[in-house]
Amino acid sequence: MKLIAAIIAVLVVLAGTGFGLAARKLEWIGPRTVPTVRYRTAAEVSRELETKGFLVKKKQMFNALGKGKCLGLVGVKAGDRLPKGTTVTVIESMGPGVPEGTVGSEPSKAETALLKMGVKVVEHEVVSEHPGKVAVTMPADGEPVRDTDDGIHIGVGITGDGIPVEIAGMDKDEAKTKLQQQGFDVTLKPRFSSRKNLGKIVRADPGIGVRTSETNVTLYYGVDVSKRYDVVGTSIPDRGSDKIMTNTVALAGKYCTDGGNCLTLEPGQTDPNPSGLVLDGKGSSDFFDQLTLCTYSQDISGCNPSSGGYYNAMKDFLIQGDTGAMELYAGFGLPVCGTTSYVGDGPTYCDGTSEKQVEDGSDGTAEQAMSEKYLKYVARDFFVVMPVGANLDQLESNGYFDGSTTYKPYADRPYLIRRDNSAYPEIKATNDTFHRKPNPYAPGTNMQPFKKAPNAHNVYYLVEQPVDFSQFEEATVSGGRQGDGSDSSPDDGISSDGNGDDTTESDDSSQSQSSQSGARTYTNARFSYRVDVPAGYKWQQESDNGDGRKFDATSGSTQISVWGSNNALSHSPQEELDWLKENLGGNANISLAQVAGQSVYLSYEQNGTITYIREVVTGGKIAAIEITYPTSERSSGDKLAETVPLTLKFVG
Repeated sequence: MKLIAAIIAVLVVLAGTGFGLAARKLEWIGPRTVPTVRYRTAAEVSRELETKGFLVKKKQMFNALGKGKCLGLVGVKAGDRLPKGTTVTVIESMGPGVPEGTVGSEPSKAETALLKMGVKVVEHEVVSEHPGKVAVTMPADGEPVRDTDDGIHIGVGITGDGIPVEIAGMDKDEAKTKLQQQGFDVTLKPRFSSRKNLGKIVRADPGIGVRTSETNVTLYYGVDVSKRYDVVGTSIPDRGSDKIMTNTVALAGKYCTDGGNCLTLEPGQTDPNPSGLVLDGKGSSDFFDQLTLCTYSQDISGCNPSSGGYYNAMKDFLIQGDTGAMELYAGFGLPVCGTTSYVGDGPTYCDGTSEKQVEDGSDGTAEQAMSEKYLKYVARDFFVVMPVGANLDQLESNGYFDGSTTYKPYADRPYLIRRDNSAYPEIKATNDTFHRKPNPYAPGTNMQPFKKAPNAHNVYYLVEQPVDFSQFEEATVSGGRQGDGSDSSPDDGISSDGNGDDTTESDDSSQSQSSQSGARTYTNARFSYRVDVPAGYKWQQESDNGDGRKFDATSGSTQISVWGSNNALSHSPQEELDWLKENLGGNANISLAQVAGQSVYLSYEQNGTITYIREVVTGGKIAAIEITYPTSERSSGDKLAETVPLTLKFVG
């Protein structure tokens, strides 16, 4: 019996030992393994770390990789084994942006950091109190890039006459006093701004930072919805505080969605009252087709929300209400003849294409019948303007929008809500001769509900630009004298586990020895791109059509191919990525597919071969690099894919 008991005891110990080993292998007990972060989102990495028993902190930083991507971990790396409960910091990309502290830094240091953002970087000289330093940026310090096509602008300070850039963001009274002391004659005017800029200088004329000998200046300061009549209104002679809403140009500017889709409202015809705006520079030269706040009238009542009574032409317009919102729309509520607004003043008619004069001797009957046939109402460009403090909740509860949404716009920034005009059919404008129906697509009592309710795709936020960089000469520095932006590792001790930054623009270097040890630079003359090729690769002959070249590893089976092409299909980076994925074979196992700025990244495994592609996509051209290597060479191939593709860029 003692022998049996001893045997059982040994078996129990062995079973326990086996269980313990299994538990440790499965990480139920003991240290936990830090997972890989490559090609994953910060949320995915955080969830896995928490599942393993780690405590997770997040740190955000600007980077060329897409918003939400994991850039790496602080102080640890994938594969490390750490005790349960260890705190791991995950670095999350906020997408490209301007790091805090850029303003006031040396231009060379700023350029080096900004070149890692994967967007165009442009430098300008601006009048400043701190010459030789970065005096201003767009986006501002600590702000993300919202328009990736426009990229990042750096204003480097110089001495000279003009309004110094330091005036931007200054308290309006302080700024006025400061400039008056410098000999300027200053006028203050209000403009809609973000909450943080209320009472501060948001723009100037002449432009802030522009070299000029002009001493009569206008400073625009930020206000909220409570001053809306002062922003878009014009005083009426002999009518006291009464105003007409004719200063439409005060709403001009760039507006962008959360996703980076942007539009620009530009001054159109400025002579008449009211002034008009055109959308993205494509509006009609006909004033009656431009964007205004008014309805058509032969007197000021069409722009006067305070008129009331029988002549209340703006009855039930938002600007007459108490929500603080206002409607900016094209066409004055007029019907359309052909493609333009039909005013119909005097003996005129619509012949289906344009407004014509009734010929002398005609009683106009036939012409009126023709107009009845051809005049129509068409849903035209239409926006709801929402200054800071406007009451969106009240608009929604009033039934102004068709449908509902859970999206809540940022209330601390002015924004536009853009109507979806595709949801409205074209209709006849008349019931019978001489009787015109109310326009259901224009503001007022008979307007159909606004489609669609505010959402991430139709809400456009004002991009505040105190310094108008379009007024300065440009010097593109992307990929230029301060380095090629190929450093793929975030700073501050972050282990990126293979993630890389993105540089897409031009470099002044010609074909030469690269900064990489033993590497040489291949420059393609036909499509004007370049790439650094590591040592240990045999250069094949350039292709017959001159679009690129192949480079074969002297040891192993890795191959690097580069080529250029015309963007014949006018693909955006996202469309190009979709096209590449659609043309893969059915058994391709995709591990990476993303867009960062102008760059497209795609990596996949197929039939034992790993392929890594990066393309730089512009409106006219595409430059591409492809690295292929067998899975047996993954270790060396992965390292190559993390560095060489980032050196691809357009030049000149």
